[in-house]
Order: sequence, then structure tokens, then C-alpha cells
Amino acid sequence: MTIKIFNSFKIRVFGLISVLIIAMSLFFTAVVIYQETNLLKQNLVNRGLSIIRSLAHDSELGVFTENHDLLESVLQNSVKLESGIAYAVIYNLRGNPIDFHTNEKTFAPNIAENIKKEIFEKRDPFWQKTMLNKDGIYEFWAPVIASEEFKKEEDIIGFTDVKEPSIPELKPFRTGKKGKIIGVAQIGFSLKEINSHIKNIIFVNVSITILALLIGFIFIYIVANRITEPLLRLKKAVETIEKGRAFERIDIDSRDEIGDLALSFNRMVEALEKKDKEIMHHVEELSALNLVASAVNQSLDLKNILYTALKEIIKVTGMEAGCIYLPSSWDGGDGGDGGDGGDGKTFNIAAYAGLDHKFVNAIDSIKLGEGITGRVAISGESIIVEDISHDPRIARTAVFEEGFKAFASILLHSKENTIGIMNITSRSIHPFTQDEIGLLYSIGNQIGTAIENSMLYERLKRQLEEIERTQEKLIRTARLASLGELAANVAHEVNNPLTAVLSYTCMIMDDMPENHPDKKKLNIIQNETMRIKHIVRNLLDFSRQAEPKMDNASIADVIKDTLNLVAHLAKVSNVRIVEEYTNDLPLVAIDVQQIKQVFLNLFNNAMYAMQNGGDLRIEVSKKEKWVCVNVCDTGAGIPENIIHKIFDPFFTTKPETKGTGLGLSISHGIIEKHGGRINITSKIGKGSVFTVMLPCGQ
Repeated sequence: MTIKIFNSFKIRVFGLISVLIIAMSLFFTAVVIYQETNLLKQNLVNRGLSIIRSLAHDSELGVFTENHDLLESVLQNSVKLESGIAYAVIYNLRGNPIDFHTNEKTFAPNIAENIKKEIFEKRDPFWQKTMLNKDGIYEFWAPVIASEEFKKEEDIIGFTDVKEPSIPELKPFRTGKKGKIIGVAQIGFSLKEINSHIKNIIFVNVSITILALLIGFIFIYIVANRITEPLLRLKKAVETIEKGRAFERIDIDSRDEIGDLALSFNRMVEALEKKDKEIMHHVEELSALNLVASAVNQSLDLKNILYTALKEIIKVTGMEAGCIYLPSSWDGGDGGDGGDGGDGKTFNIAAYAGLDHKFVNAIDSIKLGEGITGRVAISGESIIVEDISHDPRIARTAVFEEGFKAFASILLHSKENTIGIMNITSRSIHPFTQDEIGLLYSIGNQIGTAIENSMLYERLKRQLEEIERTQEKLIRTARLASLGELAANVAHEVNNPLTAVLSYTCMIMDDMPENHPDKKKLNIIQNETMRIKHIVRNLLDFSRQAEPKMDNASIADVIKDTLNLVAHLAKVSNVRIVEEYTNDLPLVAIDVQQIKQVFLNLFNNAMYAMQNGGDLRIEVSKKEKWVCVNVCDTGAGIPENIIHKIFDPFFTTKPETKGTGLGLSISHGIIEKHGGRINITSKIGKGSVFTVMLPCGQ
């Protein structure tokens, strides 16, 4: 509210003039006060200088003779005749007060060295401002100079022995009155009286200024109101137009510049009213283009782009429904090379809005040349019809059954390539204007470019993912080859002495009585040697991973056979096994024994992770060209900082006596040789999920 008040033109005019008058009044008041104050102070200075001269002159005989009575009489006359004198002092040449009179109890007569120096330099009266009891004092000084007629008397009385104070480079008789300085006169004027006069001056001037300002404010307000009233009417009319309420004219009966301004304003309103409809129409078109551009540029996901763009187009054009066709080989952006796509003869619906599923199924696929959409695909030219109720080019009776009338089939293209066709329709007749047709063409171009960019992005994304998988596979293959060669060498070198150790241990145990104290130790040696032999066997298996012998098999049968091997372990470990298989699972091309080895390893790891029991869930399903197997456990989970290492050879989270760290590495290699993938997701405290993806069999 405060901001609105100060933004008012009337208030600003009133305020500006008021500020100027206030500033001028304050300036002139300050000047008057300053001048009157200076005049009072100057009068005080002139009066003080006059009095000090008279006092110095009248004190000449008294100082010369040091007659206290005479000096007392002179001082009394000076103090009584003049008001405001705080003190008066007569000093001899030695700086000692001969006589003084004061109204101030704390005053102590004294001549400072700088005062003495200035007296003998100037030989004329002078003044300075000082403080006494926190009050301002104008202090006046004057030398008492002996006339020539007192020279002989001076010699007689004995003043010849008194010399002027030694002052460097001082020439006492250079300027000023002739004669010798024989003393100093001092008076002090209190500023209390003059300050009281100054306060009265300020009060009178300020009172006059305030009264003048009040009268001036009333006059200024009247003038400001007469100046701003027509302008405020103009402002109100402009605000009404700005808010879109109406194009109001104003009537100001004035023949001056404001009247001319009102006339020009009315003419402007007429022009604005005429142009407003044209502008709004273009704004709607630009808004539609902007909405569609924003919708298609917010994402590179093809399906999201198509659906979002279609919804915006239906909204801005006032249509009821629509769909977008793409070449069948593109299939939502998963393939194709652009252009006419695939065999160039079929287009499928990739996105739709405002249509029910039954109708979509009836028009899901369009061949080149079929109906209006097929003709657009062949000719490369859009077709727009305000009523298709009896149009012979409609090939699907479902269109008539739905009661659609207004219809626009817009070609979507980028550069020279046909990207697809966009159809929008309504159940009411709609004559499309040239501006609407141009808008649809522009939108079609934007969508076509966005679709092509999305397809290029998807294609590039798949290529990068393939490169990453290939690179990872190459690195892993090289690593496994090196480790395999090392493992084979180590296994062969360890196996021979290990066999000898195991054989001799068994022979010693056979010859040793059962109650022999060392037989328990030999039994430990035998068990640990057998564990080493098992590790060596795993190393050999790792180094001799054979190429899989592929055969079409049921993944469900393989999993069930493997579960039979761990059924007893699951029972004693208090682990509940849950199996979920979708119907019509396809066969997979696998080496059954190797895949059993993979699942056996995953099942054992899952049960080991559930030390206190839990659920082992096996979920088997088909996703596009893959058969997916999820092995889920409810164990402790794998920390995020080591989950990326679990497929590395010899990496294990189990104790040294429980695992070698080769199981998952071997499983990973087997799955990759089958052209599949194995991944893991895990959450601490909730468990892990191993996902095995195998390609469907031919």
C-alpha cells in the first residue's frame, strides 16, 4: 500500500514541489540564521576590540605608575559600562597581574607564552575564542604602550631595567604605535548572552518558516491536483486496457497540451483495438508452436515425445483425438535406418490420445496407399478435410462408426526423409483456416525433427552400450586368460607333491594304531590336504573352461533339476524355496551341465547368505528376446563399495575355509559364452537379486 501511494503521480508532483520549497525555505532560513549569528558575533568582536583598546589606553598611566587605585577605577568602569564581560585583567611587562576584576570564581589570570609573542609581534589588539567552565569565551588582548611624554618619567622611576621578553627574531618597534610596551590588557566576553540571542533568532525564523510551509503545502496540493487529475484519468484508462477489460476512451474538456494528449490517446485506443485481435491470433499460434517445441525437446525418449506432442497439438487445435504412425521397422525407435523404414509399405501406430483401444486396434496398421494416411505417405503431401463423413478415401469403416468429421493428416518429415504421419480429428465439422494449416505444417516439421533426433539418440545409445559391453568382455577375457594360464601352472606344480603328501599320510595312518596320540594330527593333515586338492581341482576347472555344447532345453527343467541337488541343504538351513514360472516359456540354446553349474553356484551362495534362514525365490519370465531368471535371497546383502568386485576371480566375502572366490567368476564366463548376461542388485539388510538373461533358442 505504501509503495502504491508513493508511485502516485499526484503524490510525486506534490512531493517534488514540497521538497523543493522545503529545501529552499530551509536554505534561506539557514542563511538568515547564519548571517544574523555572524553579525552578532562580529558586533561582539568589534565591541570587544574597541573596549580592549580603550582599556589599554586608559590603563597607560596606571600601569606606568603601577597605581592600583587608578587601575581599579579603570577596570570598574569597563565592567560596569559593558554587559557580558566575564573578567578584565591588567598585567605588567613581567606577566604578573597588577589588577583584575572577574565574575568567574574559577578564573586565574595568566599570560601564555604564545600570547606574549603575539602581543610583541602585532603591537595591536587581537582576540581568540577559548573555554571557561565549559562556556565559550571571546578573549581580547591589547598591549599597554607608553607614550613619548612618559619617557623621562620612566627613566626616573626606574623602568629602564625592565626589558621586553626575549623572543627570537622579534622587532617590537617595527610596526604599530610608537612607544614602548609596558603592560598587557585582557578582557573576556562570555557567549551566554549572545547564544541566547542566537536561540531566539533560530526560534523566530523556524516558526516563520513552518507557518510559511503549511500555507505553501495547501497551495501546492491544489496546484498538483489540477495538474494531475487529467493525467490520472489517462492512467486509469490505460490500466483498464492493460488488464484487458475494455478499450475505453476518455473525454477531457481542455484545449491545452493535455487535451491534445487525450485526443491522441483515443486514436491510439482505436488502433490498438483493431490490432489486438490480429496480435492475439498470432500469439495463439506462437504459443502452440512453443508448447509443442517444449514438449518434444524436454526428453529424448521417443514414446514420451510422441505422446506429449500429440496431447499438446490436440489441445491447441481444439481437436478431440489423434494418433501418430511410424514405419513398422522402427517400432517405437528400436531399429530402422530412417527414410521409408523397413519394406516401406506399412505404418503402425506409435502413439495415440483420445481414442479407445478397440478403435486403435481397428486402425493399428496402415499400408501405403490405404486411406488418407496411406495416400499422404505415398505423395509426401498433407491432407486436411473439414468433413470426412462421406469421403471415399476413408478405408476403415471404424472411422465412420466413431462419427469423426474434421480430419487432418500431416506428414512428419526431417530434411528429405519421411518420418511418419500425424492424424488429428474431431466429431464436429471444422473449416481449417490458412493460419491453422500453416501452424499444423510447422508443428509437423518440429515433431519430425524431434523424432529423428530421438531415434539417432537411441541408436547411438545402443551402440555405446554395445561398445562398453564388448570392451568389458575383452578386458575380462584377457584377464581370465592370464589367470587361467597361471592357475593351470600352479595346479600342475602343486598337484604332484600334494599327491605324495596325501599318499604317505594315508599310509602312515593305516599302519598306526587307533589310539596313537599322533593319529589325530595326521587326520588333520589329511583333511587339509584334501581341501588343497579341491582348490587345485577348481583352479584346473577355471583354466580349462570348455566351449559350451549348445542344445535347445527348457530352462525350467534345468532349474528344477538343480534345486533337487540343494533341497536337503535348504531344509537343514531353514530356507524356503519359492518358484515362479510364466507360461509358454521358450526353449533356450544352452550347455545344460554348464548352466546347472551356474545355478548351483548361485543357489549355494544365496543359502550361505541366509545364515538364519529365509526365502530363496526363483522367478523365470520372458522379456522380448530373452529368458530372464531372477535368483532372490533375503540375506544380509552386499555392501555397495564391493559389489562391483564380486565377479573378479579369487574375490570372496566368505572365510578362507569356505570359498575360493572362483564360483561367480566361472559362472560369469559361462553365461557370456552363451551370449547372455548376469547382473546383481543388492540392498544391505534386505538381500540380493542375481539376474541371468539367456537368449531364446532358434
